[in-house]
Amino acid sequence: TTLATVTSNDPSLSDSLFVLSQILASGSADETVRLWDLTNGACLHTYRHHQNKVQALRWHPVEEAVLLSASYDRRAALVDVRKPDSVMYAPLKADAEACCWDRHRPMNFWASAEDGSICCIDVRKLSNSSASSKDSKAANAALVWSLRAHKGAASGLADSSIKDLMVTSGIDGVAKLWHVTGAASGVAEAEVSATCGSAANKSGAPSLVFERDLKGGPLYCCQSNEDLPNVLGFGGNCVVLWDITDTDVVKSAFHLKG
Repeated sequence: TTLATVTSNDPSLSDSLFVLSQILASGSADETVRLWDLTNGACLHTYRHHQNKVQALRWHPVEEAVLLSASYDRRAALVDVRKPDSVMYAPLKADAEACCWDRHRPMNFWASAEDGSICCIDVRKLSNSSASSKDSKAANAALVWSLRAHKGAASGLADSSIKDLMVTSGIDGVAKLWHVTGAASGVAEAEVSATCGSAANKSGAPSLVFERDLKGGPLYCCQSNEDLPNVLGFGGNCVVLWDITDTDVVKSAFHLKG
């Protein structure tokens, strides 16, 4: 049964997410973010705070009115839909690929970019002045850590109900599992070599636990399974499922059974 039909803002719809089973957020190549009422298909609001294609969207896992977006304008943006005129920004090193909240540290979000970089931002430190990467002081105030995760675009990024697990994937066809540790904000950036067994660095950036070429071609997205946290899904030339308990070093790092 069709409850409602939503007419998209652009044929090049890049991302969409549900919240409260009634509101849909969509991001598009027309540079807008829109909220839709799924009961009648009506557009509730249109945001125009980005200056290029909107690549990714994520609702906050706790504060349901807070929406994170990331764009080809090399910025991540944070809006509270109850205050639509107030927008906070964080600069990215390149065009955005994906974004994700850290559910275990809900004041932090992660964003990945076309150059293979991933950064962690503390939203409590964000302000309107953080919008430009040229404003290094404002940008660094909110930066928790930054690393180089993939040789090409870091196209997939996901957290997990498994504490401290960050999952990334790239157009290089490689999936990587990282151990995330807490860190004070405002630290210097660390460029971490993405090699298996790299040690944790002093900046508090994640350490690489394990990586695998999944033989699925370029990996454009990844997602953890909420019901079976040890099973990860990846989208490439085909769908790839990976049970990470097949590797002893992973089980040890995240205290998994299997």
